[in-house]
Amino acid sequence: MRKMILLVMAAILSSGGTILAAADEGFAGTWKLDVGKSSMGEMYSDVVPDITLALSMEGAKLTVRRIVAVMGMERSSLLVLTTDGKECVNDGESLKGLKSTCRLDGGKLKISGEREGVRMTITGDAEPQTEHFSYHIEEEYSVAPDGKTLTVVQKMAMPEGDRAMTLVFNRA
Repeated sequence: MRKMILLVMAAILSSGGTILAAADEGFAGTWKLDVGKSSMGEMYSDVVPDITLALSMEGAKLTVRRIVAVMGMERSSLLVLTTDGKECVNDGESLKGLKSTCRLDGGKLKISGEREGVRMTITGDAEPQTEHFSYHIEEEYSVAPDGKTLTVVQKMAMPEGDRAMTLVFNRA
């Protein structure tokens, strides 16, 4: 009887292991960028953005809302993914059909896919000009053992060349 109970428990854990592990990793919550601990390279050499991430997890469903504020302008994006590695399609502000995959691997969330960016050009007193573009990104999310810090390592293939940065967020 004891062996039967252990076998049943093992079957339950193995069938839902990825979903249970994702919920237990502590990714869900609101996270604020800690500029002092982050390494942004040349991406934000002139102006440093204020970034907030809101992550929620329901079973294998992961929702990532990113709010970026720069120079008084705010932009929000939303990704809805699954942690099983299947391709998910999300619509951006100006680009449609942005494809991404997400999987939980060794306690880390790994997201790969297409994103949209906005390039702003400001000349004199004229209104800022914006240009939307798509780029490929690889992201790896990990939560510190104390659950207070989220680190996101990003590798991006941008139109003007490859970029990498490490963003450190504190739980809000």
